Amino acid sequence: MLNSNPDFEIVKASFPMFGVNIVELWGTRGFKTFINELLYDAKGGARSGFPEPVLQALRRLSDLHDVEFSALLPPITGTDDFKLLNASFPRIADRISALWGTDQFNPYLIGLLHDNRGGNRHGFPFETLMALHAMAEKHNQEFAHLYSQIDLWNTT
Repeated sequence: MLNSNPDFEIVKASFPMFGVNIVELWGTRGFKTFINELLYDAKGGARSGFPEPVLQALRRLSDLHDVEFSALLPPITGTDDFKLLNASFPRIADRISALWGTDQFNPYLIGLLHDNRGGNRHGFPFETLMALHAMAEKHNQEFAHLYSQIDLWNTT
């Protein structure tokens, strides 16, 4: 499928190693992480200066992957809260998607919300903060079994 895809051909022609990575990761949850990293870096990071046709091809490949492998995506990715987060903070949204349903979710979220870098964080816009809170509530309801219950009456 990929070898006949024109978007894949655009990426592979300009960046052969990315083509190799795309083939290896196609159909895995790691694909989305890889593409998001490339797109993030293209905004001015280590790989700024990607040709626009390559950026567009990467976005279309990401969309195609989401459609073909929607079963890989946790249900949270379809919510308005997740979409709001993904629009402004795609790396954080990608990490939340990867950690959804695991016991690593809450520690990650706590790390986002509490500044442990000496006051260097700017904080989240209010809407984003509310979306993160709603996702945390949903996660804690759906996956309560991941967290130890506190017995207030136990004295031992």
